[in-house]
Amino acid sequence: MSRMARVVAPGWTHHVSQRCVRSMAGRSSRPKASRRRRRKHVLCPRNTLTGRVEVSNVNEHIRRHQIKETLCQMHEQTIEERVNRYLEVAHQRIIANHHFAAASTECLNLYRDGYFLSTLMMTQAVAEGVFRFVVERNALTQKGERPEMAACLVERNILTQGCADAFVRIWKSFRNDVHHMNPNVAKVPFPDLAKRSIADLATIEREIFAFRVNNGKPVPIQPKYWDPSGPDGTTTVFLRLSP
Repeated sequence: MSRMARVVAPGWTHHVSQRCVRSMAGRSSRPKASRRRRRKHVLCPRNTLTGRVEVSNVNEHIRRHQIKETLCQMHEQTIEERVNRYLEVAHQRIIANHHFAAASTECLNLYRDGYFLSTLMMTQAVAEGVFRFVVERNALTQKGERPEMAACLVERNILTQGCADAFVRIWKSFRNDVHHMNPNVAKVPFPDLAKRSIADLATIEREIFAFRVNNGKPVPIQPKYWDPSGPDGTTTVFLRLSP
């Protein structure tokens, strides 16, 4: 039985038998030692440690081109769905530049691109961070369960009932199962919950980071949630004006 050796040439791969290689080498006028070197380095460039045939730079270039074409096709096939999902979310386009701002923006991108499980996980994490932020900015200490604390904030006129309800819906969207990746996640309707949660997060941010426009400049409705960064009262913001 003849053994097989891989031959790598620009743009293609093929298999020939070792017997055929020896037969072709026998017709050459080169010395025997030269024939052995040629077979080793050109016809069968094996790794001396693993014994495997090395991948050529040409094949790597082809592989990169194939991946690029696949990604471009996927983008073209899903572009309308992505636009529709982006337009579904009436998100707050300008928020304060706090530690959760970038993560909140990634929630939008994940939902736009159809990563519903990741959208739900990230939205839950961001909502918890925003809630702690609100509690701290009002010089309060969180006590008891979060839904109870949200009701307390409503009583103190810190949150509206609609904003508190949005927080609670996000927390009750299989938070523990998703966070700990329990077996119950197999039954979670991620597309529906992701859509509802990203809308609830938008409701929260529109209230916390509400602003009005005065002479072309945004003026925060609740300055306690925005950090002045200059003597003139300006602040650093996080823009989400385009996808």
